Formats: sequence, C-alpha cells, structure tokens
Amino acid sequence: MTSSHHLRGLLIIGLIGANALVFALSGYSLYQGRKQHELRAEMLTQNIAGAVDQSVANSIEKIDLSLRMVADEMERQLAGKGLDERFMTALLERFEQRLPDVENLRVVDAEGLIILGSRVSRKDRISVADRDYFTHHRGHADGGLHISKPMVGRVLKKYLIPFVRRYNRPDGSFGGVVFATISEDHFTQLLSRFNLGRYGTVILRDADFGLITRIPAIPDQQAGKIGDKGVSPEFRKLVGTGATSATYYLTNSPDGFERVLSYRRLVGAPMMIIVGMASQDYLAGWRIEAWKTGTLAFSFLLLSVLMGSIQLRLLARSERREQAAQAANLAKSQFLAAMSHEIRTPMNGILGMAQLLLLPRLTDEERCEYSRTILNSGQTLLALLNDILDLSKVEAGKLELAHDAFSPPQIVSESASLFVELAHAKGLKLDSAWIGPEGQRYRADPLRLRQMLSNLISNAIKFTGTGFVRVEAAETERNESEAVLEFSVTDSGMGIPPEKQSLLFQAFSQADRSTARDFGGTGLGLSIVRDMASLMGGSVGVESEEGRGSRFWFRIRTQIIQETEESRHLPRLPVEELPVPGEQGPARPILVVEDNAVNRRVIEALLGKLSLPVESVENGQLAVDAITRGMRPALVLMDVQMPVLDGLRTTEQIRRWEQETLQPRLTIIALTAGAFEEDRLDCVAVGMDDFLTKPLNMNELTSVLAKWMDRPLPDPD
Repeated sequence: MTSSHHLRGLLIIGLIGANALVFALSGYSLYQGRKQHELRAEMLTQNIAGAVDQSVANSIEKIDLSLRMVADEMERQLAGKGLDERFMTALLERFEQRLPDVENLRVVDAEGLIILGSRVSRKDRISVADRDYFTHHRGHADGGLHISKPMVGRVLKKYLIPFVRRYNRPDGSFGGVVFATISEDHFTQLLSRFNLGRYGTVILRDADFGLITRIPAIPDQQAGKIGDKGVSPEFRKLVGTGATSATYYLTNSPDGFERVLSYRRLVGAPMMIIVGMASQDYLAGWRIEAWKTGTLAFSFLLLSVLMGSIQLRLLARSERREQAAQAANLAKSQFLAAMSHEIRTPMNGILGMAQLLLLPRLTDEERCEYSRTILNSGQTLLALLNDILDLSKVEAGKLELAHDAFSPPQIVSESASLFVELAHAKGLKLDSAWIGPEGQRYRADPLRLRQMLSNLISNAIKFTGTGFVRVEAAETERNESEAVLEFSVTDSGMGIPPEKQSLLFQAFSQADRSTARDFGGTGLGLSIVRDMASLMGGSVGVESEEGRGSRFWFRIRTQIIQETEESRHLPRLPVEELPVPGEQGPARPILVVEDNAVNRRVIEALLGKLSLPVESVENGQLAVDAITRGMRPALVLMDVQMPVLDGLRTTEQIRRWEQETLQPRLTIIALTAGAFEEDRLDCVAVGMDDFLTKPLNMNELTSVLAKWMDRPLPDPD
C-alpha cells in the first residue's frame, strides 16, 4: 500500500510538474507577446496623433493666411479712399476658390452686420453681433486668430467652425471681423484618412472637451453628438495635469470597445486629438498566437493525462482491492468493538447481580434491588438488539412499511403517556399537542411513528435535568391527496454545540463521548429515526443552542383520508371467527408449547404469578396430539421455532382440525424471538391470533392475556 501510494504520488507530481512548466512557459510567451502588440499599438496611435496634428495645423495655417490678407486689405482701403466693395467681393471669391475646404469667407462691420461675402449682401442685414467670436474680437485689440466652437450657421443651417480675425479703422478702433467658416465635415474627412483598424477611432475635441467630430460616428448616442463634453475620468485627469500628450487605456468606451488611446493638444489651435485602437484590432495577431499556443499546451496536457491515467489505473486496481479489504476489516472491527462494549455493560449487570442473588443471608430489600438491576440490564440489552435489527433491515432494504390509518393526536398522546412516570420521577413537565385539522386521519405506518417518536422522547427526558419536554405534531404542507406531517420533541435540557450537531444522526455516534459514559446509549436511535423518515419520504433535523435546550423533529409524507373514505385498512374478520369470551373458563389451563426448558420455566413462573394454571409440552407435535385428543386449553402460547413440528405448521394443523371437526376456534398467541414484521405476518397468515416477542415483558404478557380471556387478571406485583 505504501509503495503504490509512493509511486502514484511520484507520477502525479511528475505530471503536474511537466504540465506546470509547459503552461508557465506558454503563459510567459503569451504575456511577452501581448506586451509587444500593446507597445506597437501605443506607438502607432502616438504617430497618427502627431500626423493629425500636422494636417490640422497646415489646414488652419492656410485659412489664417487668407484671413490676414483680407483683414490687411480692409484696413488699407479704410485708410485710403474708402471701401471698394466690388474689389473686395472679387478678392473674397478668389480666396474661396483657393480654399475649397472653406464654406464661405465674409466681412463683418463694427455693428456686427455681414457686409461682404458670397451668397449674402449688405441688404440682407444678417447680424453676428451675438456670436462669441465677434464679442471676443470687439473686446480684444490684439487681433489674433480666434477659432470658435462648432455652431449652426444662420445661412447654411449646418454645423460650422468659424476662424476669425479682427481689422481696425485708421484710428485703431474696432472696425469689424473677417471670418472663414469650415464645415464639421471637413475635419471628418481629414480624420478618416488614417487607418486604425476596423474598430479604431479618431476624435477631435475643443479645449473645453466639447466634441467637434469623431470617427466612427455614433449619432444614436449622446457621446456622439457635436458639443458633448462627456469624457472618461482617465482622459479628464490626464488633461488636468497639463500634459500636451499622453497614452492611456480605456476598458469601456462609449461604443463598448476596449482601446489604447493617445491624445495630443494641437499646436496651432485650441483643440485636442484623441487616437485609439481597439484591442480587437491590435491584439488580433496575438489572439491567433494565443490560440495556437493554448492548443499545443492543452494537447500536451491531454496526452500526459491520458498516459498518466493508464498508469494510475494499473496502480488503482491493486489499491482498490487492498483498500476494500482494509475497509471491511475496519468496519467489522468498529462494529464489534461498539457492540462488545454495549453488550458487555448490561451483561455485567445481569451476571454480577445474579451472583449476588446466590449469596446467603440477603435482605428482601437487597434481593429486590438486585432483581430490578437484572431486569433493567436485560431491557437495555433487548433495546440494543431491537435497534440493531431495525438498522440492519433498513440498510438491507428489507424494512417494509405499513399503510394504515392513524390519528396524529392519538399517536402523540399515547407516545407521551408511555414516559409520564419517567418524566415525573425527574421532576419534568411532559405535555403534548396536535396543531392541525381536528378529526383529520392519515395513512402511514403508525407503529414506526410511535417507535420514532419514542426515541426522541426518551432522549429528551434522558438529557433534561430540569424543566419540560413538549411533544408536538403539525401539518406543514397539504394538497388534495397528500400532506406532510412534522413531529417534534422540544426540551429545556443541556443543548448541543453547533459543531457537534452533524454527528447526531450517524450510527454509533453521539455529540460527546462523555455522553455515553454519563447517560449510556449506542447512538443508534437517531440514526434509525433518520432512516425511517427517509423511507417515509421525509427528513429529520435538530435546532439547538448549548445550555438552552433542543428541538428534534422529523417530517413524513402521508396520504390524507377523506371524510367519505373507510379508514380501516385491513378487512374485518368474519364474526364467527372471533373468539367468544366465556368459552375459556378459569379452570382451563394455558397450554405452553416451548422446546427450551429455561424458557418454559420462565413462562410457567410468570403465569403462576398471575394465578393461571399451566400445561407445557416440548414441541408442536405433542401440542397437536393433546388438542386433538380432547384437551381444551384457555389459550395457547406457541413458540415458532421448535424441533419435530414448528409453531407455524402446528397452528396450520390445529386450524385444519378445527374446520374438519367443527370445533370452536382456540386462541393461539405466537411466542417467538423473531422480532421482524415478516415474522408477525407469517404468524397471522397461518391463523395465529396475536404476537408476543421474547424476552417476555410481564406487562405486555398480562395485557395480551387480559385481551383474550374473559376474567380480570391479578396484579403481578
């Protein structure tokens, strides 16, 4: 085992190491490749930003040169003989022809009226006195070039960018302005010359972040409207530093792309150019490389895993066999150890007290105490055997559930009543309640419900020193034909820490090892409750806080019995088959059919304490012979497993003889160590009337006898 583990460990480490190295080298290569592609994209955007700056600067320089010449000519004419409008109109037309990008070239007087220019005349009295470029030059005598923000022209009715210079009168006062307007389309065409990939972008903004134009256009978004000042926080921060150029990354552009962007302040104009490449473009080549590299790396991984799995499979075959054998041995050892401890404890009480009973000169009080200890130890041993049988049946899938009618308040009340004396002996208040429709009956297995509820009540009383124990049942879900019932037991006991609550419903587990020492128990009870609840389509749970008590619950799925439905599940027996009280007179003996001498002595002694006459035989054949020859016992206590003729075949022969000879039906009660449900059904099938399990309980024996006999029985005490 150690050698195979060592080999498997080395193999796995080798596989992991080799693949880790391959993926590390692949990852490093891809990282470096991405950095190179990003660096090339940064350089390309910076170069294009510089080229755009130069193109815009050249275009503006030509326009400004024309504006200076027109302004100089206006000042010269105003200083001379006066304004020659025909000459100036011709001059403006020549400049417009030389500058095809200029929409119009016009002259404005000091009042703000356009006096010269194409497609306008002085008579039109078009005023630009309210325009920012006019008010700017009227208040500034420096006469420099002023580039205004995009505005809608009053003649052309489209976005225009005015380039404006001032001219003065001979006395130096403000004479007016000369302006040339360029359509926003001119800059759009200028920017579209640069190739930045399919998803690249070029944006031109004014000094206040207002949008002049962008490629590609996004007219359906606010960010694509001329004049919009919405920019990313990264860009605004860079501009705020005063840097004339910079490169940055933006993960979410207005059009949804991740980009590397370079921005630049234009030298000859109050504008900024932003040039960006989308990662879909500049990383396209890198993604192909990444796909190829990843394919090779994963191919190596799959090949190594395939080869390694073959090797591991060969090692696992021998490991599984060895582990299975060890697990079986461990489970057997753990089970035997647990059972040895749990069986030896009550056996010690039985054997120890039996030895003490054999000592001479015992007082009546000592003899009673020793006998009671033997009885209690035997009951503990019987409870352990019953739990083991139930657990084995559940795990083997042989536990068959009944489907009988029951009343929840009756189940709760009867289960609680079994523990009233025990609760009162500890000073505990024990009560019960049904929270659901009054008079409603259901179908499930009432016998198993009582067993499950008794387990929870017993635990609650065991672990509660003072206070109360409350038993409740409630209907939590319901439809037309089914309902989910919750049974719960709440106590004011010691409580359970949260970290130990998960152990509660495991076989042979308790929340604390000291629990077994202080209170006893195998830890099987809650495991059986869990398994039975699961078989009934439900679940179990616990809510507890240390020092403040616990609430254990289980839920089961049941069938609702409608008001018009007959709730009796088993057919009624014919009236003539029921035993008739009075036929078994008090003088007639009880026939005990039992092959074990010790068991016969026990039964005879118990019946003797009830003042009942007894006749005993050793096997079924002797019983058949006695009855067919005329013996009429009050009833028959019939062992099932016996030599010569067992109890089942004995009962069949007696019933057949009764029918053939028209004899009254004898009451036959099974008396057997078989505690399974199938044992009870086998007894009923051959004609037995009732069922008692060994070891016999005095109270149960008395109850069954009183049920089938017509006279009261004396108190065994």
